[in-house]
Amino acid sequence: MDDILTLAEAAELLERSPNTLRHQVSAGRLRAKLIGKTLVTTRTEVERYRREQIGRVGRPEKGAEEVKFVAEVAWPDRYPGTGQLRILAFVDTPKPETDAVVDAARDAILRGAWTTAEVLAAIHADRRTESIIVVPSGPSSIGIGRQGPMS
Repeated sequence: MDDILTLAEAAELLERSPNTLRHQVSAGRLRAKLIGKTLVTTRTEVERYRREQIGRVGRPEKGAEEVKFVAEVAWPDRYPGTGQLRILAFVDTPKPETDAVVDAARDAILRGAWTTAEVLAAIHADRRTESIIVVPSGPSSIGIGRQGPMS
C-alpha cells in the first residue's frame, strides 16, 4: 500500500511550497483527495508528478539549462542610442543555427530594422531561420534554441 502524505509533506519532498502544490492539484497536474479539511496524496503520485511535471513548464530548474553569449550585432550609427543587439543561445544549440540567426539579424538591421521586434519579425520571415525558435530575451537581446525564458 502507498504511503499517504499530506500536501505539506509532499511539498517538502518536492522542495515546493504547499501553495504551489494546491495550485497543481486544482489544475489537475497532481492527484490528491480531500480527507476532512486536509489534502492528501501518495508517495507514488508524488514520484509520478516529479517525473512528469517538474522542470517541464515555467522557469527552468536552477542550473538545468546553460545559456551562452553568441554575438553582438551593432546597430548603424544613424540610430543614436541603440547600442548592440545581444544574441544568446542554449549551449547545445547547433552552430549552423546560431550562425543563420546572426546572419539574418545583421541582414535585417542593414535593411533598416531598428527595434528588436523588427529584427525578430525579419528573422522569423527568413527562409534560413524559419524552423529555428527565436524569442525575445530582454530589451536588446534575443534567444535561440528553445521555447521558454532564457537566463
